[in-house]
Amino acid sequence: MHFRRHGLRATLSLAALLLTASCGRAAEPAQSSPSEMESFFGYADMIEEYRTTLEGLELPEGASIEATPSVSDPSGSYQVGYGEVDAVIAWNCAWGQEWLAVRGTSEPEAAHALEMYASILETAAFERAFDDQSAKPVVRGIIEKAQLGDPSGVQQDVAANCPAT
Repeated sequence: MHFRRHGLRATLSLAALLLTASCGRAAEPAQSSPSEMESFFGYADMIEEYRTTLEGLELPEGASIEATPSVSDPSGSYQVGYGEVDAVIAWNCAWGQEWLAVRGTSEPEAAHALEMYASILETAAFERAFDDQSAKPVVRGIIEKAQLGDPSGVQQDVAANCPAT
């Protein structure tokens, strides 16, 4: 089973799972039943899940996300939801980077970027994929600090878990 857990990346970046509709609100992906979440599929299906998830995500203007997830084992078996989570992590990185880039220069853009970053808390992916005891409190703390004007948590998340822009 391949379900990437890279310590801080899983804890902090997964927090970056902000699924959004074009209006800027968090979009809830279709709820998967427990039996579906315990299912596995091949590489091609995981890539399709990743790409389908990306199609439904609003990105910051000018941002781009890799067309395929970072995993490179086409012979592997992947848990249903892996592609979705990986896409949301990449998406959240884009919004964290955007917020850091525009805060202090454009209040409306910064407010929108932080709203998008924080909306991970409203997603089914966050509820399903983040541990209640370890990951969820860390993500909430990062967001709360950012909402109070402290960028340090988002800076640490982006530096540790996101590709350089």
